[in-house]
Amino acid sequence: EVERYNGFPSGLYPHFSMFNHGEDANCVKYPPGAGKWSEVRCTRFVARGDPLTISYLPDIVSHGTRREYLLAHHHIDIGAAPHDGAPGERRAALRETETIHGILPVAGTDDAPTLSAAASLIESELDALAGRIRVAAAADGRDVAERLEDDAVEIVCGAAEALGNEEHALLCRAYGLHVRTAEALALRVGPLPKNTLRRLAESLRRLLRAQTVLLGPDHPDVAATFDGLSRCVGGMLGRCPGELFAIGVKEWKDAPAAARAEWEYRREVARIGGMYPRD
Repeated sequence: EVERYNGFPSGLYPHFSMFNHGEDANCVKYPPGAGKWSEVRCTRFVARGDPLTISYLPDIVSHGTRREYLLAHHHIDIGAAPHDGAPGERRAALRETETIHGILPVAGTDDAPTLSAAASLIESELDALAGRIRVAAAADGRDVAERLEDDAVEIVCGAAEALGNEEHALLCRAYGLHVRTAEALALRVGPLPKNTLRRLAESLRRLLRAQTVLLGPDHPDVAATFDGLSRCVGGMLGRCPGELFAIGVKEWKDAPAAARAEWEYRREVARIGGMYPRD
């Protein structure tokens, strides 16, 4: 029973076991180096007396899936409504990441079965895509990587239409998976085609916005996305600036604006990185 309800995929951790699950976790567990050890760091300022929490979830999923998983694995019930326990200033923003076509899925309501089914279908597609990415990592073919990136874009577009909410948490995961497919393609073909670079830039921008709401502006995953954006925007400025300007984003409207944006992205990477020393 202890092993089954341990809050981590494998192993027993006497110190980490003191961290409870938080729907809006203020800490993250991550390996700071190449060694076989990890640590927990706060991802935002925590008031004296407030609990330190981590997420027990292996990935970003909908409220219904979180509730089912936590009940089955940890005997935790997070409630029928998403983010009921979040503080007032965070509750509205977090609940917005769960709404589907403007409706908040609450267990027991008439809309809940339809909304949960839509979210579950998208989660299945994202799980399948993640599995294909893992398999493709061992393959050595350009065609496979290109198809995977195309399919990821199709899944992102389909999910966005089905959810009717550009801020939905599942789109955060979808954008992240598309970024992974584009990066895997770059490893096989070198410089990405212009249209792929444009799609990558759009996914990175949307991923950053979603992560900032879900995780907070100081999370290490946000730093990784800023790093991806700086490299993508810098690459497009050098190779295909017209494609970058045509996206229609204010901060990328012309060369001076895009160059400043690239510099600001790199500054954010350094700022957040300084909060997680690797000593």
